[in-house]
Amino acid sequence: MLKQPKFDHECESCLYLGRFLKHDLYACRDQQKTKTISTVLARYGNEDNEYISGLELAFLYGSLELNSKSSSILFEALKRATAHNLKPPESYLKRGESQCPHLKL
Repeated sequence: MLKQPKFDHECESCLYLGRFLKHDLYACRDQQKTKTISTVLARYGNEDNEYISGLELAFLYGSLELNSKSSSILFEALKRATAHNLKPPESYLKRGESQCPHLKL
């Protein structure tokens, strides 16, 4: 069972995925709350601007094209989202098989 998030995040489309490296991780689903992810997000504070997000950054880290702390945190959110049977948009699924073979899409 996941612990409660440490920081406020009021988006009803987001699914909380737990904490990682002092960040609350989320997968933002489309407006109908389907299994499609529009982005991944990591909050590190309560202020409106205290977060990082980006599905592209997560994929770039997973493909070893980008090596940064922020992208590694977002990649962790993406891994957790896919473990919850959430999927990125179709365009990312096509890229994921070749670029991120260790990510189960």
